[in-house]
This record gives sequence, structure tokens and C-alpha cells, in this order.
Amino acid sequence: MQIPKLKSLRLVNSRVSFAGLLAAADTKIQFYLDGGRFSKEQIAEFEQAQRDAAKSKKKLDPQDAAAAQSALLEFFAAMSEWEKFATSRIDDADDGEVQRRCDELFARYCTPVRRSGFRPEGISFSMAEGGTYGGYELTDAECESKNKIYIYAKDEHGFARRFLLVRKDGRWLVDKCQGMSGSWKNRGL
Repeated sequence: MQIPKLKSLRLVNSRVSFAGLLAAADTKIQFYLDGGRFSKEQIAEFEQAQRDAAKSKKKLDPQDAAAAQSALLEFFAAMSEWEKFATSRIDDADDGEVQRRCDELFARYCTPVRRSGFRPEGISFSMAEGGTYGGYELTDAECESKNKIYIYAKDEHGFARRFLLVRKDGRWLVDKCQGMSGSWKNRGL
């Protein structure tokens, strides 16, 4: 099925069957599904079918996937701790400590690329319980190359995210985050 220029489609109270939905899984359309017509399990199965259709056909080493996921979860935990610290300092005079700790965190867990407009250059943080990544759920992994793996996740609102992790000197480092909006678009870490 090919519908020109349609990037996303929201199905609410539709007559589309689950079989019909699965038949459209190989399209590049981002579907937003309500919970009334389809069960959580069906939505998860459809989302997995969409990811599988779009994935690189390169074989994913399970040990590499586990190591990359572990590195990403460590980054999430470190960001949460940093955001707690930044929140505690919100009323204090800024002596550069929030920035210094953010820079250290990115140096430890991320590739050394410039992230113009985003952390660590631009300081922003979530004051919500758990921080920016507290509600994220890892859903899948994809091998981009021998030293690059995408880890897929859903945020606390159910929006699709993916993180590129790159192996450097035997360690997995977070390189970038992307959000689905008709196609994968870069977002800040």
C-alpha cells in the first residue's frame, strides 16, 4: 500500500481489522493507534512488525546487543542522578558545577561529537520523577554495522525513540537519539 506524502495516520474507532493493520506494517507510515480497537499486545506486535520491516538485515550479535543496552541504561541512570543534582541547585547561584557534571557525564557515556543546541552545550533538565529517561522502556535492537547498534525505546507517553550506540575501544557509547515523526529525526540527549 502506498499513499503519497502521508507520513502518519491515527486510527481511532476505525473498522480496520488487526489482520488489515498487519498487512500495512511494511509501509513507512507512522501509525498512532487507540487502545479501544486493538489490545496492548496487538499494538506491540504491530509496532514490532513495523520495526522488523524497516530494519537492516544485518545479524545482531546478542552479546553486543546486551552490552549496548546495558550502556544505554547506565547513561539513563547517570542522567537521572545528574538531573536530581541540577534540580537541587536550581535556586543556588550557578558556580558552573551543574555544567561541569553534565560535561563529565557526556564524556563518560557519549561519543565526543558537538551537540549544538542540546546537552551538554545547552543545559536543560527534567524535574519530573525519574528525569528525562525515567519512563523509557527498551523495546528492540538493530545492528547497523559491526560497531553500531540502534536500541529502540518508548518514552513515558508511548512515543518511539531510538538511540545509536557506537563501539569505541571496546566500549559502547551513546551517539544520538532520534524520534519518530514520519521518519527518524534527530533529538537531543
